[in-house]
Amino acid sequence: MKVPEYPQRASGQRRQRESIPGSGDPLKLSPGTSIAETEKAMILATLERCDGHKAKAARLLGVSLKTLYNRLNDYRKD
Repeated sequence: MKVPEYPQRASGQRRQRESIPGSGDPLKLSPGTSIAETEKAMILATLERCDGHKAKAARLLGVSLKTLYNRLNDYRKD
C-alpha cells in the first residue's frame, strides 16, 4: 500500500516558489493566471524538459499520452 503524499502546507512547511522539476527555472505565473494557462505552461515546459518526448512528459505530468495529445491539439487551435 502506497502512502499518499501530502502538500507541504499540510505538513506545516512553508512552500517555496514552485519550479519545474529539474529545470532550476521558477514558474512565471502570477495571481489571476487561469488554470488553463497554467496547465498549458506546465505541459509545454515539461515537454521542453523532456526534449519533446511525449510519452516521458505524459508520465511526469501524471496524464495519459492520449490526454497530452488532446491538449496539444487544443493548443494548435488557439
